[in-house]
Amino acid sequence: MPAIISASQTPPPKVLVTGGTGYIGPWVIKYLLEDGFRVRAVVRDETSWKTVKLKELFASYLGDTGRLEFYVVEDFLKEDAFGEAVKGVDAVVHLASPLQVGSTAIGPEGGGVDADEYIKPARDGTLGLLKSSTSSPDSTVKRVVYTSSTSAISRYPLTSPHTVFTEEDWGRDPDILEEQGNKASDFVKYRASKTLAERAAWEYHRESNKKDEKEGGGWDLVVLNPPFVLGPNLISALPISAGVQWWFSVVIKDSSSDPSFPTTLRGSCPYVDVRDAARAHVEALKRPEAGGERVIVIEHANSLDNLPPLKASITKEIPDFDRSEVTMMSYNNEKSKRVLGMEYMEYEKTLSSTRISGPRHAVATRRVPIQLSVYRATNFKEHRVAACKVITISDKTSEKERKNVEKEMRVHSALKHKNVLEFLNAIIVELKHRHTYHPGIYILLELAAGGDLFDKIAPDKGVSDDLAHYYFQQVIDGMQYIHSQGVCHRDLKPENLLLDAAGTLKISDFGLSAVYKLKDTGRTRMLTERCGSLPYVAPELANEQPYNAEPVDVWGCGVILFTLLVGSACFPFLFLRFVLEVMSGLLTMDEQMADTPWDEPTIRSPEFVAYVNGTIFKEDPWRRIGEQALGTIFSF
Repeated sequence: MPAIISASQTPPPKVLVTGGTGYIGPWVIKYLLEDGFRVRAVVRDETSWKTVKLKELFASYLGDTGRLEFYVVEDFLKEDAFGEAVKGVDAVVHLASPLQVGSTAIGPEGGGVDADEYIKPARDGTLGLLKSSTSSPDSTVKRVVYTSSTSAISRYPLTSPHTVFTEEDWGRDPDILEEQGNKASDFVKYRASKTLAERAAWEYHRESNKKDEKEGGGWDLVVLNPPFVLGPNLISALPISAGVQWWFSVVIKDSSSDPSFPTTLRGSCPYVDVRDAARAHVEALKRPEAGGERVIVIEHANSLDNLPPLKASITKEIPDFDRSEVTMMSYNNEKSKRVLGMEYMEYEKTLSSTRISGPRHAVATRRVPIQLSVYRATNFKEHRVAACKVITISDKTSEKERKNVEKEMRVHSALKHKNVLEFLNAIIVELKHRHTYHPGIYILLELAAGGDLFDKIAPDKGVSDDLAHYYFQQVIDGMQYIHSQGVCHRDLKPENLLLDAAGTLKISDFGLSAVYKLKDTGRTRMLTERCGSLPYVAPELANEQPYNAEPVDVWGCGVILFTLLVGSACFPFLFLRFVLEVMSGLLTMDEQMADTPWDEPTIRSPEFVAYVNGTIFKEDPWRRIGEQALGTIFSF
């Protein structure tokens, strides 16, 4: 297939996304925007809390930017419902699969619900979108990516414990439904709706392209088959335990002890991380070789031997099971790895995604380590999510440790800037309440759903020049504000630079911060405490002399800049002599510095190019460095 769409086009391609307020949808929108696409998100109600939350998440892309817009389609089943919505779009990602109203309880027993109540919404809604997108002579749609769960692939009952499903397989549920009629279980009806809707989509694609080829046109279809999806929810975080225990009980529970699940599901354990599922949709748009393909997007435990560690930690209340009666479902996902370039997250990482960072130690010289964890917190009443930083209090917690945390809260709560992670609230649970609550200091912070900057930097490669400029400018803006408030951070590193869902950088973790200047008088003081994280620590902290506050953070910013451009922070501090000077100018907004190439940290900078190609070592002061010392420098 020829190249379909590329975010590098001018103007960038516009992608219509249905199901944007669902589970996978917000992640798809996030990745499309991050990759440079324009997005038109279809919603049923622009005033619903989910839509409002979606707009809050991606506020920076709305308005005059033209990157994100919302379009209301109240009834997906109405004739030509998407006729106006698809005008001017280059591609479609179809995530919304209409279900029969009230069909949320899918159990093993036939509920007497007419099968058409499942099948018609799924099939007709999908066909309606495809026809609106491609039948008009003015259509600009080149590719449609359509999600149909593995319900359309896997077959029950399993004929062998070694059955491996591929894209060539189709679900047997339509045949079962034809045999049993409305006596079939609601689950069979639901699964049949998925299979029949996908088959109808492929049939329409074949017939449509026969006509289009005669007229010199044509579009292609990509169908992704994900299974049960796990992982963080961007707009309405659900308790991870609910999903995990449902999934896991399907794997190991004897169905006789839990009649809410059909017997044939007992051996099913396929899953995929929601972020992998979303990324697969974006890759399916961009990759020419994906055209016309049906792809299983899945990663799962493929042996019961992999399950005991999870059973011990997650399934304490789930009854034991007889392994001899459990058949593991297995899928071949090689096509997704080849066609989409997929690499899947392991289940343990998905499971831990509600813990934004696992247990770790905040360690600094002259400080006793304290145990802390960060969790996703949900306010179900207000439909809001936040990060909850929990610092454990025990009998061994010293008064000094508590004062350090209280200082961190006072400093952080006073800082209000778009590039500083927002401090929302805090509460302390004392030891005397240990029988009711877990003692600790609970700090509620803005949720940075985009992860940290460290994960965005490719080892030994870094990021693109323009992306480095984008992130670095935000670091500088945030640090200029923090210094204006008389605060020194002292622990700047990519791991402490978080990103929200829209990609805005947020400076976090003020555990090592210090107030060095009084705002009312401007009086400053020298700092003495040795702290920070190698290799981001400034060289003046290597001795016992007091040091000025601001240059310490400036140095850390310089190392971060270098790391962004090179992908490694392992280099001698002498290399940053000129960076220190330049960044000092940036931090003070020196107008003279604004005219230099270092205002934009890219390969166009002569200083950076000189370092990369080695010519800088022929200039002063490098020529005055001895041969042995230079050899040490070159070894890095």
